[in-house]
Amino acid sequence: MTIRYFDLQGASLAVSATDFALIEVFGRILDQPGYEQPPAPVCFALEIGIGMPEAPPAGALLLHHGPVLDEGEATALTDGGDMVQIFAGKASLRLSGISARLIVAPEEMMRIRMNLGILALERALLASGQLPIHAAGLTLPDGEVVMVIGRSGAGKTTAALALCSAGFGLCSDDLVIVRMEGEGVVAWGLPRSMKVHRHTAALLPWSTPLLTGEWSAEDERPLPLAKLREVALVEGSTPRKVAAIYLLQRSAEATSTIVPVAQAEVFGVAAADHLRTSNVGVLREQAARFAQLAELFRRVPAFGLVVGANPADLGSTIVAHHNEMKRP
Repeated sequence: MTIRYFDLQGASLAVSATDFALIEVFGRILDQPGYEQPPAPVCFALEIGIGMPEAPPAGALLLHHGPVLDEGEATALTDGGDMVQIFAGKASLRLSGISARLIVAPEEMMRIRMNLGILALERALLASGQLPIHAAGLTLPDGEVVMVIGRSGAGKTTAALALCSAGFGLCSDDLVIVRMEGEGVVAWGLPRSMKVHRHTAALLPWSTPLLTGEWSAEDERPLPLAKLREVALVEGSTPRKVAAIYLLQRSAEATSTIVPVAQAEVFGVAAADHLRTSNVGVLREQAARFAQLAELFRRVPAFGLVVGANPADLGSTIVAHHNEMKRP
């Protein structure tokens, strides 16, 4: 059995497998190779194996059954206190307190870094007192972080690329990890390759030469992280102070603006995006996540980010707003 440790910024995730290639696949989620010694105390252990995925246990309570993004049908159950998610015949994940076991069929190795791998990582982050947020995270010139959230399809990737071209550093265009620290909040991101929509490429033509592959059925092409690093700053995983949260809003106006927004509205969008319901209602873990979200929005000011016809002005708009907030 081979074991490697992944840095969760103040805690470590231990990942073990009989085949090191399985650990390498998981490491792509964090853009880390893994360490032979834990860089911080271990908070969670994940074992990965190849074989026959778990079948729904007899007597387990069904929580949910349905499609998961483009990965196919999944079944979620609770079994004697464990949480189990299964893609029938392809992959399964059993979460047991501060440990988990992920099993993938031989031809399904890529699922290690997809939904089930992300679920295991989320549980490890929660065990370390951190909260993963579906948001874009960018660093300002002074090093502080702004988070951009929005409903599905609101344009987080477009906003992230526009801010990169304005000199902001990319923490992530999709997943930001937050932690309460003192009376504030710090954050770090998981920078991963992007999927850029044809509309985004048209708005930001500098990004087109960086795209690879063909346009998908969803009108998207990959933008590898290595390509983005050639033209923009991609930040490491050092936690940084969060200055503000912006809720993306569309506009027919020519220029972008920042407007007041009700804290409850921003919180409502975030809660709808992050809290999972089940056939038996809200689970205890989800209730705890709700409380963490509420604390995040209590500590960090939120605003509406109204994107104009040309997103290239987003950088100057946010910098001006940030400087205004800093004035005594």
